[in-house]
Amino acid sequence: MNTTTNLTLTASLILGTLASTTLHADDPLFEVSAFIAGVDGDGFVGDEAAERGLNWSFPVNQSNEYFIHNVNDLPLQFQNEAIHPNGGETRGAAIATSEVTDTSVEILAITSTEAGVNQGGDLSLFTQSYVHVHGEFHLAVQDDVEVHYDLCGFTLNSSAWTKLFIRKLVNGNFQTVVEHIISSHSPDLDCLEGDLLLEPGTYQLYFSTYSYITNPGYGANWKDAGSALQGKLEFALAPSIADINGDGVVDGQDLARLLGAWGSSAGGGDLNGDGTVDGKDLAILLGEWTG
Repeated sequence: MNTTTNLTLTASLILGTLASTTLHADDPLFEVSAFIAGVDGDGFVGDEAAERGLNWSFPVNQSNEYFIHNVNDLPLQFQNEAIHPNGGETRGAAIATSEVTDTSVEILAITSTEAGVNQGGDLSLFTQSYVHVHGEFHLAVQDDVEVHYDLCGFTLNSSAWTKLFIRKLVNGNFQTVVEHIISSHSPDLDCLEGDLLLEPGTYQLYFSTYSYITNPGYGANWKDAGSALQGKLEFALAPSIADINGDGVVDGQDLARLLGAWGSSAGGGDLNGDGTVDGKDLAILLGEWTG
């Protein structure tokens, strides 16, 4: 089994080939103000109560190939295995990749774990494997924007889960706006889709996917687990309240509608919602003027 090949193929099937880019738009709808992603996990074969035999592991929260702070360093990939002289074996693999454009952020992360005893091996061997991929984007939004989100997850076996959150930074803490969690076997992609109106501020797209498997002397029956998540945010400039006729611009047609409703609350000209179309509403329209 080539786990890395399988992970890469799955990634391609879900999202297609992704290439990380950095925003350079003149007036971007958002900017990636911070990014962080990492992989952690462990695997071993041996006697659970005594020496655990051959191990594989890798560090967490370190500035190395398994923990990165630059979105352009993706994809983040990991693959390892431990093979015991008496026939036990564990495998773990993961991949995380993303795409950032002027109007969207997309993340894909997949984990895979296996544990068992090869034919002719010691059936009393204890084997264990887990892999965890996690990270977050911080998104700085300068204007009112509309966001369409599509958050999907997949888990293989009950020892796997995925988490995707959209959060807003309020008084130094991120508060959840949208969450999508899958914590049990889900053979198909389970997706949550919707739209948000975001005010200027800092937002977080948090992702976490995990798979764990243990085979405590169950004989030659192999166990496996896996998980995958996909999150996509698509940004669009929120329509101006002064675009009275809804044609995407604030111009003379909107001004004519406002003046035609002067002194009343008719025709959509009451932009500040005080019940009367007057000079305050005219000031709002002129301030939003695009021509």
